[in-house]
Amino acid sequence: MMFGKKGELPELLPYLVIFIIFLIIVIAVIYLFYAGGLDFIKPAIEMGGKKFE
Repeated sequence: MMFGKKGELPELLPYLVIFIIFLIIVIAVIYLFYAGGLDFIKPAIEMGGKKFE
């Protein structure tokens, strides 16, 4: 992978997207943990995230 070329962004873009998704998941888990503990995460996953719509 050659940095500084025009092909830099397309090569790093998938990693950037994966990192952002991972970061969102981590923040969501931490928020749910502080909001209601682990007992709140399981019902939220089973509902498919309807509470957030």
